[in-house]
Amino acid sequence: MSNSNKENMNLKHKIENIYTKVFNPEGLISEDEKLISMLQEARDDWKRAEARFQEVTDSDLIDHTIYDLQAAKTRYSYLLKMVKQKGIKCNFQ
Repeated sequence: MSNSNKENMNLKHKIENIYTKVFNPEGLISEDEKLISMLQEARDDWKRAEARFQEVTDSDLIDHTIYDLQAAKTRYSYLLKMVKQKGIKCNFQ
């Protein structure tokens, strides 16, 4: 590859990096950080679902809250498994 082509590729790469930083700030977050953030969100969702389940008194809503609780717990368990498989350390589990 000629120097001109290398310079063009380098310039293209720099422009893509700038574009990503300006228009896609999430691009600055590593995959591990995204996964930890998703795990924290799933944990919070699970805790909120548990709280709603404890407060429900309407028999029409009990099935719905059980479904929400199980779905939130399953999502959290899945993400926790992913975090452990990747060997990511987090201390809020």
